[in-house]
Amino acid sequence: MVLAGLAGGCVAVDPVGQAAGPIPGGELRVALADLPATVDPQLAPGPHLLHRLLFETLLTWGPLAPAGTVASGLALRPHLAAGWMVSPDGRTVDLLLRQAVSFHDGAPLDAAAVRANLERVLALPEGTPARELLADVTAVEATGAHRLRLHLRRANPAIWNALASPLLGMMSPGSWERESWVGTGPYVFGAWEENAVTLYRNEAYAWPPAFYGNDGRAYPQAVTLAVGGDAPAHLWLDGAPEGEGLEFFPVAGRGLLYLAFNLRQGVAAEAAVRRAVAYAVDRAALAAAAEAVEPGWVPAVSPLAPGIWGFDPVVAGAFTPRQSPAAAREILALDGWQHEGEEDGCLVRDGVVLELEVLIQDRPGAVAMAAVLAEQLAAVGMRLRLRVLGPRDALVQASFGRFELLLAGYRWAPDPDVLHYYFHSSRVGTTNRGGYRSSEADRLLDAGRTEMDLELRSLVYSRIQRLLLSDLPWIPLLAEARTVGWDPEGLRGVLLGPAGEIWLHDAWLPGDRH
Repeated sequence: MVLAGLAGGCVAVDPVGQAAGPIPGGELRVALADLPATVDPQLAPGPHLLHRLLFETLLTWGPLAPAGTVASGLALRPHLAAGWMVSPDGRTVDLLLRQAVSFHDGAPLDAAAVRANLERVLALPEGTPARELLADVTAVEATGAHRLRLHLRRANPAIWNALASPLLGMMSPGSWERESWVGTGPYVFGAWEENAVTLYRNEAYAWPPAFYGNDGRAYPQAVTLAVGGDAPAHLWLDGAPEGEGLEFFPVAGRGLLYLAFNLRQGVAAEAAVRRAVAYAVDRAALAAAAEAVEPGWVPAVSPLAPGIWGFDPVVAGAFTPRQSPAAAREILALDGWQHEGEEDGCLVRDGVVLELEVLIQDRPGAVAMAAVLAEQLAAVGMRLRLRVLGPRDALVQASFGRFELLLAGYRWAPDPDVLHYYFHSSRVGTTNRGGYRSSEADRLLDAGRTEMDLELRSLVYSRIQRLLLSDLPWIPLLAEARTVGWDPEGLRGVLLGPAGEIWLHDAWLPGDRH
């Protein structure tokens, strides 16, 4: 099996165009909620914009789209690696590195440098996020000055997300010992103050990808990332003020809130009841309730969060039940549930009242959502009791399957293997808390873990989403999203990656707004 980047053939090579030299363009100011725990990407608990500006990855996800728009399609793209090839058994990945790329200190980016980075990561303690990305890598071999070979314990397509993760940003060998933070990115490290970091333009950045075509425009000569304060900014990643001249756009996240059913027993295990609940749910009203307490949520349409690779909006849009109380009532009536004089209008079948109980954590957002959900179910003849426990107790009860309905959530890495974690039958009794069992789901989830061809793997996860939206072991409720604010007159060329990541490589400042 062969994977290519932007061109066909055994090895994909991305041609590099020489962009015009940077013109002094002033200072780009970015306001954000926090600074990273460390500048060292390989030791960081999670990726940060700072890491993307200083360090670059071997591969990246595309396409990129101008801020405020949505790119169509999803593809793995060359970055520091110009091309790659995978062996037929999926256990060997060969990388062809881009030539004539240097670190900020002038050291060349070659196979020896990349090998030193990856071996450093492999030597980190287990549990370190960067180390976990390479969990299946057994050895790194330099097969030429600019050729590298990764040996894997098993075929694992998660290697593509690993090689595109900012946590595996390349550093000049030895710079981590000096804590000098030397990468290959468009900016170099300047200074770290209490609540701000200043970066300066890498004047030797001679190979920038032609993401936006910013040739000869005014590249910022400095970028300041600041937390809090009242200083004006060009870009707000969190807490953008309301004001004239600002534009706002949502950025997809990798978090999801869902309603899970216990499929082992009780009326929640009945397909008709689950589908009726799905039609009764008004996600927009739930989002409004959550936003009032914990901002950052939009209606969800799939068990995969939109910021996770493999999310298929077409399948999700076609198979996710849309709110229709009439359809919910009709489904229940066909299943034998009728009105028999309950004061609150709750339906009855064979003397049994249609009453459900939802387990939730004692958090303001969850309690607010559950209260709205209870009103929505009452409107179609279902009674919902709230069982509110502390976070630890709720987790224990959920892990043992001691619930009827469960309001919970996840925040995951960019890889769709999260679905294996929650839905494979081998996970029943642990993370498959509702007891969902499906031989077809198991087959697809196993295939998704081993298929190295990204196009085929994408089709596998489209089928998985379609199956889960049909079986409804969960109802996806809300997806994580944050709102980014920017001054479009003062900043141009901001790009968004397919998982919502911010790219400032080709950002520029109009001459009169420096």
